[in-house]
Amino acid sequence: MKKIFITGFAFAALLSSCGEAENKIESHEAKEVKHEEVKETSVNYATIKEGSVVKWMGSHIGGVGAHNGTVTVSAGDLTVTDGKLANGTFSIDMTTIHVEDLEKDSEDYGKLVGHLGNEDFFNVAKFANATFELTEVAPIEGGEFNSKVTGNLSLLGVDRSITFDANINVSENDVTINSQTFTIDRTQWGNEYNKEGSEGIPADYIISNDITLTIETTVGK
Repeated sequence: MKKIFITGFAFAALLSSCGEAENKIESHEAKEVKHEEVKETSVNYATIKEGSVVKWMGSHIGGVGAHNGTVTVSAGDLTVTDGKLANGTFSIDMTTIHVEDLEKDSEDYGKLVGHLGNEDFFNVAKFANATFELTEVAPIEGGEFNSKVTGNLSLLGVDRSITFDANINVSENDVTINSQTFTIDRTQWGNEYNKEGSEGIPADYIISNDITLTIETTVGK
């Protein structure tokens, strides 16, 4: 197996920056989703705009062989009540894994994307879609971001609750959500391929448990 396959884990489950993890967050048991009451003032947004993606970065231990790319946010269904985001669900198409730091027509690109999609990593034949469902959105006063977002991330058939900061902007025609860059531990979703501490695996093939994500999504009416 070529090393490029493994270094490409880059996303390693929905993904790590070189060096110290950025804004490392802990996941928890999935929370109950309580949908807020739909009112006369509620507006539905359900058209994903082009360019809506989750950016990812992953690496070997010590930042060796880092890769970065995107996966496409393929669907969204949001409810805005009195100008504030109340409910929301997103679908992420795991079959769209793209590696930005390799030439798309290159042999390495094809091998890496194929490896990311197989049973070692995202097993897209069985889990073609990941989802993120909002459970709470709280305002943040001052600072770089205006909202704290909590929701259940479903990846590889495992649901875990995560919380991150984001800028949420609501207009008459669309809702944009741009998150901070944050880091999760892929093993908390059951992905343990060449994880840290694996025995019998050469050091160059150990992949960081940390994967780094940035969400950039726009949903129209």
